[in-house]
Amino acid sequence: MPELPEVEVVCRSLRKVLLGRRVQGFETDLPKLLKEPAEDEAYFQEHLTGQAITAIARRGKYILIHLEKGDILTVHLRMTGKLLYVEQSVPRGKHAHILMPLDDAHELRFDDVRQFGAFYLTAADQLARIEGLAALGVEPLEEDFTAECLQAMLAGKRQKLKAFLLDQHNIAGIGNIYADEILFQAGLHPETLAADVTLAEDILRLWQAIRDRLTQ
Repeated sequence: MPELPEVEVVCRSLRKVLLGRRVQGFETDLPKLLKEPAEDEAYFQEHLTGQAITAIARRGKYILIHLEKGDILTVHLRMTGKLLYVEQSVPRGKHAHILMPLDDAHELRFDDVRQFGAFYLTAADQLARIEGLAALGVEPLEEDFTAECLQAMLAGKRQKLKAFLLDQHNIAGIGNIYADEILFQAGLHPETLAADVTLAEDILRLWQAIRDRLTQ
């Protein structure tokens, strides 16, 4: 599954081609990918068509596509999802399950071999309706994620360290690959209880490893 760094790269790539573009339609052959409103292709088509894309942001592993009327199209890639910016003339692949034609003769396509992806369309003030998004913990690359913040989070936690890092309620965006790399760099055993990491130097190494591995 794409983790924070991969999703951040996707967002940065999409900003280069999507900002200011106007959506001209919405089509899917797999309504189960539409989670909010659930399987309602007509709603997505009605509320997306004609809107310009004003910003693209990331929260954890979620991609947030902001639209000019205040709506947000939220996408989770899950295991195999890909957002592709291609010319409309390019033949549709068999795994391209969502098509969004744009006003520049291109399309934004969602390609998903395993069909686990998720699309949500809500007003900006209704993002809390997306349960997984609303429950996310701290962003590990933001300034407010300090070593002191991490120390407070570890205190009293009965989770093992790797499970602690993977729990999106604690820290947003870390998956299996980067959890392993972080713990290796920090020199901490994944089976250690989070609450047992109390030495200041251990906490500092863990905090630095989180920042280093995700940034790298």
